[in-house]
Amino acid sequence: MGTFNPFTNSFSANDEAKHLNSTRDDLHLTIDPTGLWAIFERNDGVYVASRAKTATKFAAPRKVSGFGTLRDVHPSLGPVSGKMRCFYTDKTKILMQEIDLANAKLLGAAVIVSKALQTNAKPFAPTPVVGADGDVEGLWLSEEVTAKDSDMLWAADLDPNTPPAMVIQRKDWTNNGGVAGGFLSFAHDILPRWHIMHSESAWMLGDVEKIGGTADLTIAGVNFSMPTPLVSAIFFSLALKPGIKIAGIGGKLGLDLATLGVLGTVTHKDLWGVTNFSFRIPNVTGLKGLKLALQSLVINTVKSSLTFSSTATLSIK
Repeated sequence: MGTFNPFTNSFSANDEAKHLNSTRDDLHLTIDPTGLWAIFERNDGVYVASRAKTATKFAAPRKVSGFGTLRDVHPSLGPVSGKMRCFYTDKTKILMQEIDLANAKLLGAAVIVSKALQTNAKPFAPTPVVGADGDVEGLWLSEEVTAKDSDMLWAADLDPNTPPAMVIQRKDWTNNGGVAGGFLSFAHDILPRWHIMHSESAWMLGDVEKIGGTADLTIAGVNFSMPTPLVSAIFFSLALKPGIKIAGIGGKLGLDLATLGVLGTVTHKDLWGVTNFSFRIPNVTGLKGLKLALQSLVINTVKSSLTFSSTATLSIK
């Protein structure tokens, strides 16, 4: 483990994962959003370890029960609806399952949260992306196309019927990503073999909320112009559409122009580049079941740059 600064492309190693090592294959380490739990796997199964506070060593790990004969599952952790979940692959889909970390065991039944985008592809290595309300709202994941070809995808929600979006598509191997604000990192297997790369991006997460509740939307961008903050305008429509390229704006507009509207604006106050936009959903019965398509325009006023974020969905239940 270590600390990575994407603004300076610097990495400083530490020994916080020292007690997680063994004489077997130790791989696919990820940390939960609190930084207090680690999950990884060996060739005999999945393991978890904890620590009392960040910037300290993790304790010796314990094996997680409930995976059966599944191996190479690329596990990760994140909360949904107040309960910790384990996200993993069975090499045909991404699954989410409640996990009892204190007793190192999976609970209940697994739920499908994402499927393959490309024909006969195998999704794996899900990195949970946490929204403004503290819940996992999306995934940054990998998809194996062949034994030598793996791509990076963005799942804007946890609905398996929503196809993930292609982000990094190459004929070589990219996998196991990480999210640091607008920086989407991933491993890349080209000479001189494994190394870290990142894509500077603008992304957005929607929400699932009841009528009368508060919708919490999350927007991220990369800002090389601090202390001047980024500004984002949030748009909605009644449907998603194939992306339209607009001259002078990065990314593509993915909303329906006929029903396009503006929700508001918000600033990104620090280098983290992540901001939240919240609003109350009217307590109107007729809104139940409505799905709004969302997208943000991220604005850097210093560089006069405009970038469309990924699209997202607000589901009202």
